[in-house]
Amino acid sequence: MTYNKIKFGQKTKFIGASLLILLAAGLGACNPTSLLPEQANSEEKNKTAKYDFSSQWIHVKEQGLKASSAPNLILIPGLVSSSEVWNSVTTELGKTHHLHIVDVSGFAGVPASATLDVGVVNGLVHDLANYIQTKKLDDVTLMGHSMGGFTSLLMAQEHGALISKVITVDSLPFYPVIFNPASTVDTSRAQAKYMGDTLLALDENDFTQMQTQTILRLSKNEQARAEILTWSLDSDRATMVQAMQDLMTTDLRSNLHDIKTEVHVIYAWDEAMGVPVDMWKLYETQYQNLQNVEFTRIENSFHFIMKDQPEEFLATVQKVLSSE
Repeated sequence: MTYNKIKFGQKTKFIGASLLILLAAGLGACNPTSLLPEQANSEEKNKTAKYDFSSQWIHVKEQGLKASSAPNLILIPGLVSSSEVWNSVTTELGKTHHLHIVDVSGFAGVPASATLDVGVVNGLVHDLANYIQTKKLDDVTLMGHSMGGFTSLLMAQEHGALISKVITVDSLPFYPVIFNPASTVDTSRAQAKYMGDTLLALDENDFTQMQTQTILRLSKNEQARAEILTWSLDSDRATMVQAMQDLMTTDLRSNLHDIKTEVHVIYAWDEAMGVPVDMWKLYETQYQNLQNVEFTRIENSFHFIMKDQPEEFLATVQKVLSSE
């Protein structure tokens, strides 16, 4: 593990490959079998009954310390993922924090939102801000994986007064640079549409075969691979495509300087990708407008760091959370 209190840390090409695979291939999940309206309504109620709070876009389970003085940690999963992605760390983190563990509408078997008009990311930001204000939460840290990290950055831009700290896990402020370092929102729109149309056209068999191969590059953990595959196959296809298009047509870089919140970037690297560390100068530039950013590299890990290196990941998060 590398823990650097620096403006721009070391970085590797691995995360780009992982995020590219996740973004390009992990969003075409198919809906399960169709249900009659009354069956669908009943199933949706059953799936959301386990939460302490539900809104259009977020469904929250509370865990850990419940005292009003306890610091709050909101955990946001990435694309295709369930809140179960955090299971390796929630028990320990719950000993020091009040945890708010988020599931996203349309992901991993959670019922999809009735409308996608505002977009997935904007919907998440709106509902997360409303949740923090409704619950009157203080001393709030957001920790998000992949798309969850992107959402956390946007929260810090638009609702910085509500947040004390942000931890992003294998995430970028503008995803299309993975394809082309010179990408802009305008140049990415056609590509986003093409990728969305392609994913919508896949039948379940084609998607399953593609995703099975894709997952080999997302986690080194066999059990985690099986879980990720299940989450993706249980996700809503339209929601996944909308999320992908949100990420490909939203560039947070130019306004990062407006973020006053402390941001810590945790990222992965593994020698198996065959890419040297010094090729990650591109990644460092994506965060260069942040005034208060630190980087930690966790090695021998693919994209799902909390699955591949749970002990190092937990130690890193605990160190970040305990820092002033």
